[in-house]
Amino acid sequence: MATELPSTVIAPIASKNVDRRTLLKAGAWAAPVLVLTTAAPAMAASVSSVPVAQLSVQSYSLSNLTNGGSPGPLLWNGGQIAWTSPGSGQPTTASVSYTVTLSGPGGLSVTLATSATNLTKYGSFEVPAIQWGTKPLASGSYTVTLTAIGSDGTKSATSNTITIASAVTASAPTVTPAQGNKHTVAFVLTGPAGAQVTITTTPVNVMISTAFPTSITIPASGSATVSGVCNSTGKTAGTIAFALSAAAGWTVTPSSLGPVTVPVK
Repeated sequence: MATELPSTVIAPIASKNVDRRTLLKAGAWAAPVLVLTTAAPAMAASVSSVPVAQLSVQSYSLSNLTNGGSPGPLLWNGGQIAWTSPGSGQPTTASVSYTVTLSGPGGLSVTLATSATNLTKYGSFEVPAIQWGTKPLASGSYTVTLTAIGSDGTKSATSNTITIASAVTASAPTVTPAQGNKHTVAFVLTGPAGAQVTITTTPVNVMISTAFPTSITIPASGSATVSGVCNSTGKTAGTIAFALSAAAGWTVTPSSLGPVTVPVK
Protein backbone atom coordinates (compact mmCIF):
# COMPACT_ATOMS: atom_id res chain seq x y z
CA MET A 1 0.00 0.00 0.00
CA ALA A 2 1.46 3.36 -0.99
CA THR A 3 1.92 5.82 1.87
CA GLU A 4 2.24 9.57 1.36
CA LEU A 5 3.91 11.40 4.25
CA PRO A 6 4.95 15.07 4.51
CA SER A 7 8.05 16.08 2.64
CA THR A 8 10.06 19.27 2.90
CA VAL A 9 12.58 20.53 0.37
CA ILE A 10 15.24 22.64 2.02
CA ALA A 11 16.55 26.05 1.00
CA PRO A 12 19.38 26.65 -1.49
CA ILE A 13 23.05 26.25 -0.62
CA ALA A 14 25.07 28.74 -2.64
CA SER A 15 28.58 27.39 -2.13
CA LYS A 16 30.05 25.13 -4.82
CA ASN A 17 31.83 23.29 -2.02
CA VAL A 18 28.66 21.32 -1.44
CA ASP A 19 28.91 19.33 -4.66
CA ARG A 20 27.59 22.28 -6.68
CA ARG A 21 24.04 21.31 -5.87
CA THR A 22 21.28 23.94 -5.88
CA LEU A 23 18.47 23.25 -3.44
CA LEU A 24 14.91 24.24 -4.28
CA LYS A 25 12.73 26.26 -1.95
CA ALA A 26 9.87 24.51 -0.19
CA GLY A 27 7.11 23.40 -2.52
CA ALA A 28 8.99 24.17 -5.72
CA TRP A 29 10.48 20.82 -6.56
CA ALA A 30 7.52 19.56 -8.56
CA ALA A 31 7.99 22.20 -11.27
CA PRO A 32 10.25 21.41 -14.28
CA VAL A 33 13.74 22.86 -13.97
CA LEU A 34 15.48 23.89 -17.18
CA VAL A 35 19.18 24.56 -17.34
CA LEU A 36 18.66 26.25 -20.70
CA THR A 37 16.15 29.11 -20.37
CA THR A 38 16.59 31.01 -23.65
CA ALA A 39 13.50 31.27 -25.81
CA ALA A 40 15.36 31.85 -29.08
CA PRO A 41 13.53 29.82 -31.79
CA ALA A 42 16.76 28.54 -33.35
CA MET A 43 18.04 27.15 -30.07
CA ALA A 44 14.64 25.74 -29.08
CA ALA A 45 14.48 23.84 -32.33
CA SER A 46 17.81 22.19 -31.55
CA VAL A 47 16.63 20.60 -28.29
CA SER A 48 16.33 16.83 -28.63
CA SER A 49 16.22 13.85 -26.25
CA VAL A 50 19.17 11.94 -24.83
CA PRO A 51 19.41 8.14 -25.11
CA VAL A 52 19.92 6.78 -21.61
CA ALA A 53 23.15 5.04 -22.63
CA GLN A 54 24.74 8.48 -22.98
CA LEU A 55 23.86 9.50 -19.41
CA SER A 56 25.72 9.17 -16.13
CA VAL A 57 23.52 9.21 -13.00
CA GLN A 58 24.91 9.76 -9.50
CA SER A 59 23.00 9.84 -6.21
CA TYR A 60 24.60 11.63 -3.27
CA SER A 61 24.36 10.54 0.38
CA LEU A 62 21.22 9.80 2.43
CA SER A 63 21.34 10.63 6.14
CA ASN A 64 19.16 10.55 9.25
CA LEU A 65 19.13 13.98 10.91
CA THR A 66 17.98 12.57 14.30
CA ASN A 67 16.55 15.90 15.41
CA GLY A 68 15.82 15.90 19.14
CA GLY A 69 17.50 12.54 19.59
CA SER A 70 14.81 10.52 17.81
CA PRO A 71 15.04 9.26 14.21
CA GLY A 72 14.06 11.63 11.42
CA PRO A 73 13.74 13.53 9.24
CA LEU A 74 15.81 12.13 6.36
CA LEU A 75 18.07 14.27 4.20
CA TRP A 76 18.90 13.18 0.66
CA ASN A 77 21.75 15.35 -0.56
CA GLY A 78 20.63 15.33 -4.18
CA GLY A 79 22.36 13.90 -7.19
CA GLN A 80 23.75 14.58 -10.63
CA ILE A 81 22.70 13.72 -14.19
CA ALA A 82 25.45 14.20 -16.78
CA TRP A 83 25.48 13.89 -20.58
CA THR A 84 28.81 12.10 -20.71
CA SER A 85 28.95 10.65 -24.22
CA PRO A 86 26.88 12.55 -26.80
CA GLY A 87 26.64 10.90 -30.19
CA SER A 88 27.85 12.47 -33.39
CA GLY A 89 25.38 14.67 -35.20
CA GLN A 90 23.31 15.37 -32.07
CA PRO A 91 22.27 18.91 -31.13
CA THR A 92 24.21 20.94 -28.58
CA THR A 93 21.30 20.83 -26.13
CA ALA A 94 19.07 17.90 -25.18
CA SER A 95 16.29 17.17 -22.71
CA VAL A 96 16.11 14.46 -20.05
CA SER A 97 13.42 13.67 -17.47
CA TYR A 98 14.00 12.22 -14.00
CA THR A 99 12.22 11.05 -10.86
CA VAL A 100 13.25 10.77 -7.20
CA THR A 101 11.40 8.11 -5.19
CA LEU A 102 11.53 6.91 -1.59
CA SER A 103 10.67 3.42 -0.35
CA GLY A 104 10.66 2.22 3.23
CA PRO A 105 9.17 0.01 5.93
CA GLY A 106 5.49 -0.89 5.93
CA GLY A 107 5.17 -0.56 2.16
CA LEU A 108 6.17 3.11 2.15
CA SER A 109 6.38 4.42 -1.44
CA VAL A 110 6.67 8.16 -2.10
CA THR A 111 7.54 10.18 -5.21
CA LEU A 112 9.72 13.00 -3.89
CA ALA A 113 10.28 14.73 -7.23
CA THR A 114 9.52 14.37 -10.91
CA SER A 115 10.85 16.88 -13.41
CA ALA A 116 12.85 17.49 -16.59
CA THR A 117 15.98 19.41 -17.47
CA ASN A 118 18.00 20.42 -20.50
CA LEU A 119 21.63 19.35 -20.77
CA THR A 120 24.41 20.68 -22.96
CA LYS A 121 26.94 18.28 -24.51
CA TYR A 122 29.24 16.97 -21.77
CA GLY A 123 27.28 19.08 -19.31
CA SER A 124 25.56 18.07 -16.08
CA PHE A 125 22.62 19.01 -13.89
CA GLU A 126 22.57 19.00 -10.07
CA VAL A 127 19.34 17.45 -8.80
CA PRO A 128 18.23 19.44 -5.71
CA ALA A 129 18.53 17.98 -2.21
CA ILE A 130 15.34 16.94 -0.43
CA GLN A 131 14.47 16.73 3.27
CA TRP A 132 11.61 14.36 4.07
CA GLY A 133 9.65 13.01 7.02
CA THR A 134 8.75 13.89 10.58
CA LYS A 135 10.25 12.32 13.68
CA PRO A 136 10.10 9.75 15.02
CA LEU A 137 10.42 7.66 11.86
CA ALA A 138 9.56 3.97 11.94
CA SER A 139 12.51 1.63 12.18
CA GLY A 140 13.69 -0.17 9.06
CA SER A 141 15.49 0.51 5.79
CA TYR A 142 14.77 3.57 3.65
CA THR A 143 15.94 3.84 0.02
CA VAL A 144 16.02 6.94 -2.19
CA THR A 145 16.32 6.23 -5.92
CA LEU A 146 17.22 8.76 -8.60
CA THR A 147 16.07 7.60 -12.05
CA ALA A 148 16.90 9.29 -15.37
CA ILE A 149 14.62 8.43 -18.30
CA GLY A 150 16.14 8.52 -21.77
CA SER A 151 14.58 9.25 -25.14
CA ASP A 152 14.37 5.51 -25.84
CA GLY A 153 12.17 5.02 -22.77
CA THR A 154 14.83 3.08 -20.88
CA LYS A 155 15.97 4.13 -17.42
CA SER A 156 19.22 4.56 -15.55
CA ALA A 157 18.86 4.51 -11.77
CA THR A 158 21.07 4.77 -8.70
CA SER A 159 20.06 4.69 -5.04
CA ASN A 160 21.10 5.18 -1.43
CA THR A 161 19.83 3.18 1.57
CA ILE A 162 19.86 3.96 5.27
CA THR A 163 18.63 1.81 8.17
CA ILE A 164 16.95 3.45 11.16
CA ALA A 165 17.09 1.71 14.51
CA SER A 166 14.39 2.93 16.88
CA ALA A 167 15.39 3.11 20.53
CA VAL A 168 13.81 1.31 23.47
CA THR A 169 14.63 2.76 26.90
CA ALA A 170 14.75 0.82 30.17
CA SER A 171 14.01 2.27 33.59
CA ALA A 172 16.07 1.52 36.70
CA PRO A 173 14.86 -1.67 38.46
CA THR A 174 12.82 -1.40 41.66
CA VAL A 175 12.81 -3.92 44.51
CA THR A 176 9.67 -4.21 46.67
CA PRO A 177 8.74 -6.75 49.38
CA ALA A 178 6.41 -9.56 48.40
CA GLN A 179 5.42 -12.51 50.65
CA GLY A 180 7.70 -13.80 53.40
CA ASN A 181 11.32 -13.21 52.44
CA LYS A 182 10.49 -12.77 48.76
CA HIS A 183 10.83 -9.56 46.76
CA THR A 184 9.45 -8.34 43.43
CA VAL A 185 12.05 -6.89 41.08
CA ALA A 186 10.67 -4.89 38.16
CA PHE A 187 11.61 -2.40 35.47
CA VAL A 188 9.79 -0.77 32.53
CA LEU A 189 10.69 -0.87 28.84
CA THR A 190 9.42 2.07 26.76
CA GLY A 191 9.63 2.36 22.98
CA PRO A 192 7.92 1.93 19.60
CA ALA A 193 5.22 -0.72 19.29
CA GLY A 194 6.61 -3.94 17.87
CA ALA A 195 10.15 -3.47 19.15
CA GLN A 196 11.54 -6.76 20.45
CA VAL A 197 13.85 -6.95 23.46
CA THR A 198 15.68 -10.02 24.76
CA ILE A 199 16.28 -10.18 28.52
CA THR A 200 19.04 -12.17 30.20
CA THR A 201 18.88 -12.41 34.00
CA THR A 202 21.93 -13.01 36.19
CA PRO A 203 21.17 -13.80 39.86
CA VAL A 204 23.89 -14.02 42.51
CA ASN A 205 22.88 -15.65 45.83
CA VAL A 206 19.28 -15.25 44.68
CA MET A 207 16.60 -17.84 43.97
CA ILE A 208 13.94 -16.88 41.43
CA SER A 209 10.48 -18.19 42.25
CA THR A 210 8.52 -16.29 39.59
CA ALA A 211 10.60 -16.15 36.43
CA PHE A 212 11.43 -12.99 34.54
CA PRO A 213 10.41 -13.05 30.84
CA THR A 214 13.24 -13.87 28.46
CA SER A 215 11.86 -11.55 25.76
CA ILE A 216 9.23 -8.87 25.35
CA THR A 217 7.57 -7.16 22.37
CA ILE A 218 6.56 -3.57 23.09
CA PRO A 219 2.74 -3.34 22.81
CA ALA A 220 0.69 -0.58 21.17
CA SER A 221 0.66 1.38 24.44
CA GLY A 222 4.42 1.90 24.08
CA SER A 223 5.55 0.39 27.38
CA ALA A 224 5.88 -3.02 29.03
CA THR A 225 6.75 -4.01 32.60
CA VAL A 226 9.33 -6.74 33.20
CA SER A 227 9.05 -8.34 36.64
CA GLY A 228 9.83 -11.46 38.65
CA VAL A 229 9.75 -12.62 42.25
CA CYS A 230 12.89 -13.78 44.02
CA ASN A 231 14.55 -14.10 47.40
CA SER A 232 18.07 -14.08 48.69
CA THR A 233 19.62 -17.41 49.65
CA GLY A 234 21.53 -17.71 52.90
CA LYS A 235 21.93 -14.99 55.49
CA THR A 236 23.33 -12.27 53.26
CA ALA A 237 21.73 -10.13 50.60
CA GLY A 238 21.92 -11.25 47.00
CA THR A 239 21.98 -9.35 43.72
CA ILE A 240 20.34 -9.60 40.35
CA ALA A 241 21.33 -7.99 37.03
CA PHE A 242 19.82 -7.82 33.56
CA ALA A 243 21.36 -7.69 30.06
CA LEU A 244 19.13 -6.25 27.35
CA SER A 245 19.46 -6.60 23.59
CA ALA A 246 17.15 -5.59 20.75
CA ALA A 247 16.17 -7.35 17.55
CA ALA A 248 17.39 -5.98 14.21
CA GLY A 249 16.04 -2.51 13.53
CA TRP A 250 15.94 -1.43 17.19
CA THR A 251 18.34 -0.44 19.94
CA VAL A 252 17.84 -0.61 23.71
CA THR A 253 19.30 1.89 26.18
CA PRO A 254 20.84 1.14 28.60
CA SER A 255 21.90 -2.33 27.52
CA SER A 256 22.40 -3.50 31.11
CA LEU A 257 20.64 -2.90 34.42
CA GLY A 258 21.88 -3.51 37.94
CA PRO A 259 23.02 -5.38 39.77
CA VAL A 260 20.35 -4.47 42.29
CA THR A 261 20.27 -5.80 45.83
CA VAL A 262 17.72 -8.40 46.95
CA PRO A 263 17.75 -8.01 50.76
CA VAL A 264 17.40 -10.60 53.46
CA LYS A 265 14.03 -10.52 55.13
